[in-house]
Amino acid sequence: AMPAEQSWMARTLAEDRAFTGRELVFERPDGGQRTVLVHTTPLHDPAGRLTGAMNVLIDVTAQRRTEDTLRRSDRRLHTLVEQAPHAFFLVDHEMKIVDVNRQACQSLGYSREELLDMTIPEIDCEFRRQHHDQSWEETPPGQPITLYGRHRRKDGSSFPVEVRLSRFRMDGQRYCLA
Repeated sequence: AMPAEQSWMARTLAEDRAFTGRELVFERPDGGQRTVLVHTTPLHDPAGRLTGAMNVLIDVTAQRRTEDTLRRSDRRLHTLVEQAPHAFFLVDHEMKIVDVNRQACQSLGYSREELLDMTIPEIDCEFRRQHHDQSWEETPPGQPITLYGRHRRKDGSSFPVEVRLSRFRMDGQRYCLA
């Protein structure tokens, strides 16, 4: 362990305290690092004096690397969608807007927060619930469909749109990416 961690562990045991889930990074002789979770319980003799400690070390190096890789991948995907030149909407089955990118906000004149409080019928001048329900049920998941219509900006003006929709399930919920 590094000196700071050794000092911390010694102080904790000297105070006769247990600790759970402290994450420590150990330097290996080859220059690499190992990340471990440490669980320590003080041990006492029959008179109640501290005599030692029981330590459980769980190597979480691979898990932390995987988490870091997923975070980087998520940031790249978010950047890609956010910087796309087209408006993206994630919509649930009830037509509530769940997420949008920067271009969606710019094209409609709403802030992201405003759009997340809206539904598609509030921005789609030609939205018809019956057509939506029929399209949703008839289109296989993952197969895109194209619709044409008009969207209404915050200032009341409207403009023609071509919308590519693809429905899918995520976490047991039905969504549409438009």
